[in-house]
Amino acid sequence: MALSSVVYVAVTLVSVVLFHSMMMRAIDRELEVFAGSFGRAIDVSASTPYFRDWARTVNSEPGRSLVTIQLYDANQRLLESYGPKGYEHLMPTLSTVRFADKTVRVRTTELRSGKRPVGYMQLELATERVDDATRQFGWTIVLTAPFVLIGLALTAIVVSAQVARPFLDSMQMLRRFIADAGHELNTPLSIVQARMQSISAKMERQGQSISELAPVEHSLERMGKIVNDLMLLTEVEGPLAARPAHTEVDLNEVVSQVVNDYKERYAGKGIALEYESSPARVHGYQDALVRLFTNLLENALKYTDGGGKVRVQLRQTDKQVLLIVEDTGIGIPGDSLPKIFDRFYRVDKSRSRASGGIGLGLSIVKAIAEAHQGSVTVHSAVGEGTKFTVSLPAVS
Repeated sequence: MALSSVVYVAVTLVSVVLFHSMMMRAIDRELEVFAGSFGRAIDVSASTPYFRDWARTVNSEPGRSLVTIQLYDANQRLLESYGPKGYEHLMPTLSTVRFADKTVRVRTTELRSGKRPVGYMQLELATERVDDATRQFGWTIVLTAPFVLIGLALTAIVVSAQVARPFLDSMQMLRRFIADAGHELNTPLSIVQARMQSISAKMERQGQSISELAPVEHSLERMGKIVNDLMLLTEVEGPLAARPAHTEVDLNEVVSQVVNDYKERYAGKGIALEYESSPARVHGYQDALVRLFTNLLENALKYTDGGGKVRVQLRQTDKQVLLIVEDTGIGIPGDSLPKIFDRFYRVDKSRSRASGGIGLGLSIVKAIAEAHQGSVTVHSAVGEGTKFTVSLPAVS
């Protein structure tokens, strides 16, 4: 609506300017006709021009009561003047001048006897009717603006809905496909994983080496994680995002529990994990918020070396809850920062693959934050660490 208003105002201004310009050109053509008519009544054979047969030629012109007619000699001295009181100074060929609270359009024609200039004829026509017509035109556009803008808005809504419908239908079909495919894949994956565990146990009992089965088990786990993450993204961007969250969640309790769950893994890698707690409550889905924070801690654990530190902070203002996860890890190159929330994007592909990363963790973080009407930002420098900040609406 705002864009339509700006466009309408711009079009209105251009239309008014063009309308005024067209009206002024009409006056110029009118003056040209008068100049040709009156010019035939001027005698230029003497040293100074004068009107001949004035009563029959000039008095009979219907435009006489509207047009000011002035004759000047070659030295630009006013000789004769007829019609309404005009501007008594010779003007350039075509010009506009304002005097005595009125504006007039002026046309000046040089008078010659052979090749010798003997004077000038100047015609003046008031532009009051042009100004009045322009004002009326402008007010007409202004007064009809609300109706035009409402019509444009309604048309835009209808047209955009029709244009977007195929795209939305395709997105919905894609989400359903991913969800259905995920459910269908989960069953055979579970069967294969169960059979692999059974085979491994049987081979161990028989004293056979199971080292060759390890890559298969790892691949199955990786495939299962991909399927589950894609199904979660479909849920977060679909049904979860479509309905408002009414459940009040104690985010401090959620974060504290996840931090406790990760303390042993962090200690095993020699990374200090600190948490600055603070009361914070949001409307949302607890399981989704647990996954959001889990992914951030998992990401920090992967990309922070032993001896480093990960600091978690929870803050609440009047309107926002901030969840900050800051590490002293390897950092993210500047050219990769705009892409890290893209699906399947990995900054260090070899390291991500070795640690089991598939490039969906941060996509899930962003999707969950946005499903809660929040946002996530990142600041990072290579070799210095990374800081993720999740902002969520606080319970008022």
